[in-house]
Amino acid sequence: IDWTGGMWSFTPGRGHHPTSTMEIKAGEESHLGLAGGELFLLPGEVSVEYYEFEFEELKVVFHGRFKFLTGEWFKFKCTFSSSSGFIVNLKTEVKVPNEVLSEEKNWFRVLV
Repeated sequence: IDWTGGMWSFTPGRGHHPTSTMEIKAGEESHLGLAGGELFLLPGEVSVEYYEFEFEELKVVFHGRFKFLTGEWFKFKCTFSSSSGFIVNLKTEVKVPNEVLSEEKNWFRVLV
């Protein structure tokens, strides 16, 4: 995970075998496709509309939409937070008619 000049870069992968980098730029919608679905724990294509910082709580919140397998688009909110320098917590919430679905995951950051 990297943030430089208003742009987030995510390079998923394990060990020394990273996959392609996904970028989310400030002020424009970023289409991340199915790889974005994996990143944000969603079963489909993802498009991030904007992000915001919550400085007091040390969080970054991404807002967007994802295309479910049925072809319908749903809004989502994904929050990245960290209580320590080594673990990144991820919580994704999806708004579907009459429900809010939620999933959480912890990521471990390796310092090199």
